[in-house]
Amino acid sequence: MWVDGKTEKRKDRKSLLLLHRDRDIPEFDAISHLLAHIGSNNLIAGCIFPSKCWFDSGRDPETLRPIHHEEFNDVFQDLCRRLLRRRGPFGLHCARKTAYLFATWYGANLLDAMKAARHEAEKNAARYYKDSGAILNLIKATAE
Repeated sequence: MWVDGKTEKRKDRKSLLLLHRDRDIPEFDAISHLLAHIGSNNLIAGCIFPSKCWFDSGRDPETLRPIHHEEFNDVFQDLCRRLLRRRGPFGLHCARKTAYLFATWYGANLLDAMKAARHEAEKNAARYYKDSGAILNLIKATAE
């Protein structure tokens, strides 16, 4: 999948993001979730994550535009407030932390985890990677 995000805008390019199937643990299968999202919203062309105006317009193809960072942040904050029943604010880096956790779970090394999380700073990436290893060890210890 080609990604056009914050990092790409700084470099005036798009990045190729590879997703892997996990049929053993469907909750972790990003491809199935993505296909369900595309199918349930009848997206046949254009962007995968449309802005709110597209939904508000009754899904008029003329209003199909990608969601912007500010709108995503607003939706994310509202969702976290409702789910966690706290005021926040909530950092968007939890998605990046989750990417590192999944990468560690599947045995990725630091450089592969960095690439998967679309992280450029190796110093910060090493912190996320170390934290994800500790969380994974905690999960394994709790499961036993």
